[in-house]
Amino acid sequence: MAKIPNWWARFWAWLIDAVIILVVEAVILWLFRFSPRFDIWWFSAQSLIFFLYWTFIEFHNNGQSIGKTALKIRTVNENGKKITLEQSAISAFGKSFLIPIDFIVGYSAFAEEKLRLFNKLSRTRVVFE
Repeated sequence: MAKIPNWWARFWAWLIDAVIILVVEAVILWLFRFSPRFDIWWFSAQSLIFFLYWTFIEFHNNGQSIGKTALKIRTVNENGKKITLEQSAISAFGKSFLIPIDFIVGYSAFAEEKLRLFNKLSRTRVVFE
């Protein structure tokens, strides 16, 4: 069985991805001279962008986002194989829209397995390459 990374490795991978997405968005907003209102619609749009990014990049890039690639970790199914698009979407939903709940429930209920709630729901896990 593949070695499972600690929570910090996963956090740093998530943070790398978040910073990259936010920098790209800031450049695009600056280029178009768009000044967003930071309200519920803005944060909903942000969450949707994160969701689409993680769903498609992890599905098409062997379970790895840019942050996960940098830390040499990836998402796999329960058998250690490539994740499906559905599994990628379910896993991405938690860390895009519900990260506090996703992490707290996972950390509390599945600490030994080091699973987020939505890893459990999607039948995925994060492992070292």
